[in-house]
Amino acid sequence: MGITNASGSPARRDVQPTSEPSGDSFGRATRLTADRAVVARPKLSPDGSLVGWTSRRAGEPEAFVMPTAGGLARQLSYFGSAGTSTLGFAPDGRLLVCSAGGQPAGWRVENHGVDPDIVVEFPPDAWAAGADPQLAAGVAHLLDELDRRPPRPMPDLDTRPSRRAPELPSRP
Repeated sequence: MGITNASGSPARRDVQPTSEPSGDSFGRATRLTADRAVVARPKLSPDGSLVGWTSRRAGEPEAFVMPTAGGLARQLSYFGSAGTSTLGFAPDGRLLVCSAGGQPAGWRVENHGVDPDIVVEFPPDAWAAGADPQLAAGVAHLLDELDRRPPRPMPDLDTRPSRRAPELPSRP
C-alpha cells in the first residue's frame, strides 16, 4: 500500500491510499480526505492501518491521522507553528511530529502532553470576569522562589577591563 495525492490537484488537497502495483496497474486509489486545506508529507503506519499527514485545515500546519479504511481525521498536534511537519511513524505505531524548534515529539491518539507542575483551576466565571488565576498563581510562585533564592548581585561594572580599541599612532 502506498499514498498518493489527488491527481490533477495543484494544491495537493487530498490523501489517497493505493494498493501495491500489480503488473501495469497501481491498483485502486480511494479518496480519504476532501477539504480545501493543503495536505503535506502523508505517511503510512508500519501496519498500513493509519495514514498521518500535515494539514492547514486548522490554520497553521498541524498533524492529523485517520484510518486507511476511512473515517474521521483526528488532529494530533496543537503547536500553532508554520514549522510543524510529520516525520513518519515509529515502529510502535505512534505518529512522529516535528515542531518548529525541530524537536521530534511522539504523539499518541490521546494527545497527552506534559503534566503541569502546578495545577490551577480556571473556571469560566473567572475568564468572564477577566481574571487569570493561572497567571496569578504563576507570578506568586515566581515571587516565592525569588524570596527563597534571591538572585546574585550584579557585578561591579566599573572594575571590568576596557574593551575599547587602542589608540592608533598618529600618521606622519
